[in-house]
Amino acid sequence: RVDDATAEPFDVIVIDFPDPSNFSIGKLYTTSFYALVDRNLAADGYAVVQTTSPLIARKSFWTVAATLEAVGLRTAAYHAHVPSFGEWGFIIASHRPYHLPEQLPAGLRFLTAPTLPLLFDFPPDMSRVPAEPNRLSNQVLVQPFAGILLQRAATPRKARQAGCCGTPSEPAECAEEATPPHCPTCPHSASKVC
Repeated sequence: RVDDATAEPFDVIVIDFPDPSNFSIGKLYTTSFYALVDRNLAADGYAVVQTTSPLIARKSFWTVAATLEAVGLRTAAYHAHVPSFGEWGFIIASHRPYHLPEQLPAGLRFLTAPTLPLLFDFPPDMSRVPAEPNRLSNQVLVQPFAGILLQRAATPRKARQAGCCGTPSEPAECAEEATPPHCPTCPHSASKVC
């Protein structure tokens, strides 16, 4: 437990919280929590934080980095394409600079030594933006993230997807401009409501 002041420090801490979509969850992403991580992380240890999408929630992603840095941790942000989520981001936090390993374990299917540095390279649409640390007193992380969720909810699913609108058992309102003239996988492609 990171709130036990007598506990031995951890070599590795993995943090995979739900996205900060409300103030209750947002508390988990504050300087208060990350100060506990800092206190319980071994001097040569690493923490990794699942940090939402740097493409969809860019400001939120970099707010987490600023929050970790505000408690004195060094950060190394990276991103990867996760098929079920899209472009997703993570942050390595430690008391010392992170250095890429010189070699990787044998038998990896998707990661190679030449492609590893690309995970830490952010194109302009995901690059760092100024962000204030998330604190219990301000909850700056929740506000932009909640706005993104509201925007996604207001956008018809069809407009968010490339390709088919879904199956008859999963109806969705199609955005007229996003409806392809012919969708071979959708029997309703001629209609605007699927």
